[in-house]
This record gives sequence, structure tokens and C-alpha cells, in this order.
Amino acid sequence: MSSRFFVVLTTAASFAALSCGSPSAPTPLALSKSLTTAHYVFHYSEGDSVNSAWLEEFHAWAAAALDVAGDRPITYNKYLSRAHMDALIGVGNTNGFANPNAFVVHTIWPIDNHEVVHLLASSFANPGPVALFNEGLAVAHQTNPPGGDFVAKWSGVALDDRARAFRASGQLASIASMVTTGGFRAISPDVSYPEAGSFVKYVLSRFTLATIKTFFQRGRPDDSVATVEAAFVDVFGVSLGQIETDWLRHLDATATLPAGR
Repeated sequence: MSSRFFVVLTTAASFAALSCGSPSAPTPLALSKSLTTAHYVFHYSEGDSVNSAWLEEFHAWAAAALDVAGDRPITYNKYLSRAHMDALIGVGNTNGFANPNAFVVHTIWPIDNHEVVHLLASSFANPGPVALFNEGLAVAHQTNPPGGDFVAKWSGVALDDRARAFRASGQLASIASMVTTGGFRAISPDVSYPEAGSFVKYVLSRFTLATIKTFFQRGRPDDSVATVEAAFVDVFGVSLGQIETDWLRHLDATATLPAGR
């Protein structure tokens, strides 16, 4: 399961009126509405909506970027809030997650590019590698093709800019500390996710997609530090530590100079 942490804007609107016989047990709205498009089967509640046109355009871009067929229909279950999702499927600690085996996205968002990438990537790697790379790949593809914006962002800020800001404030985690999924999850998601996205985006720029897919296919979510590092050297021919150094140099070299310099 992948999980992201954003501010949940919808609250009690997720529930229907109380039934007369059960004043303490609100009845959650069912996902009674459905919409089928070329690549999605959407389910959502009465009065709610999804942005199917945006998701179709993103799907076309992401499938091409990942070089996957993308022909398996995605079931996209849209909930009104975390509480609504919890009431219907018993998961309320996240705003969205993907189930690759069932090819289903569960989300509170009318557009969810992150979870769609997880499903598309599962076509070449399932369950895939540790969270640093698995989540990093999804974040590295958080773009807005319908808006003509192909710069991956986290909460509206370019990933490399986020990483530079973390570094300047002393918040940037070492890659070694995030190599295991447990280590990754122990770091604030406000740091770990955009940092992983920036790092994986750099790795994508250095190596062919075929090589990266080979690395993803070899990995498992519970791999140890030693296993990940050995696989990285074997597949990419360079150490994980060296790539981290190169990535940090890249951040320095591509930083925007202050005005007047």
C-alpha cells in the first residue's frame, strides 16, 4: 500500500442523514455513480465527481513515459474523505492508495496521478522495490500534462526545489537512512516523498528506462540495505552512495542564482 499525507478538506459531508433507528450510526454514502472511459472505470458518490478527462490525458502521458501498454482498465474509487473511505472499506489513515493486484485506485481526490503511476508501474514490477524507489518513481511523475506542465511537483513546488530547501534547512535525509522501507516510513512524508521523487528523477535522467525497470523487477519492499546496495551496483554499475553524491552536485549545479548574481 502506498500512502500520502495531505490536508483533508472534506469532512462530515461524507455521510448521509442519520437513520431514525440508529441515531449514533450514520450511513455512509455508497459509490453508487459510475463512469467508464477508455482507461478507467470510475465509482463515486451521488453529488461527487471525478475529472475523467484530466486522468485520461495523464494516463496517455504516463503510459508513454513508463513505456507500458496501459491497456488494462483502472478501477478508480473516489471517496468524499478519509472518514468516508474508512466507513466503506476500513482504510482511513491515508488519502489514497493503489492495489496493483486488483488494479484499483482508492482515493479522496478527483485526480490522483500518484496512484495511477503505481498501477502502471506494477505492469513491469509487482510488488516492486523498497519505498524509496517505489514511491520516488510515482512522485517523479506527478506532472500536469493537461495543463502543459511536465515538471514534477510536490504541493505545487518542483521536486528539486523542495530538495534544495530541505538541504538548506538541514532536513534533507541521507539516502542511506531511507534505503529500507522501514527507514523511509520513519521519516516525515513531507520530506521523504518529495526527496525520493527528486532522487529517483535524477536516476531516471542518468540511466535508460530499460535498466531502471530491471532494477525495479529485482527489488522487493522488504529488501535489506545490503540487498538494495548490491542490486544497485550490479544493475547500474555504480554505488548508491556515488549516485547520491552526483545527485547533490546536480542540485547545486542547477540551482537558480539569486537576483543580481
